[in-house]
Amino acid sequence: MLAPGLAASGKSWRLVDQPSTVYSSDMAKKLWTYRDVTDFLERKGFSFYEDLEHCQSWVKYQDNGEPETFVEIKFTQGFYSSKALNKMIRQSGIDENEWEKWAEA
Repeated sequence: MLAPGLAASGKSWRLVDQPSTVYSSDMAKKLWTYRDVTDFLERKGFSFYEDLEHCQSWVKYQDNGEPETFVEIKFTQGFYSSKALNKMIRQSGIDENEWEKWAEA
């Protein structure tokens, strides 16, 4: 039996009471590369911050120069899975519709 607030989704579990972490199936079908993601984030005011052990950190600064938002990006030579892309969307704080518009351009 499932724990309260959980629902089966393929091989994984997700919280159904947190719709902000669940993105549309259309977004998951888009094929995003490392370059696509970094170009989009740069256009939205993010810049490279530092290399971490298994990924890079990108940051968006406030007007006063303080870091506001961080996004962790794992470099890949292929395309990101929908799970990885959803994590980056959530971390960026940028509405999914803006990511979709960029993908369609």
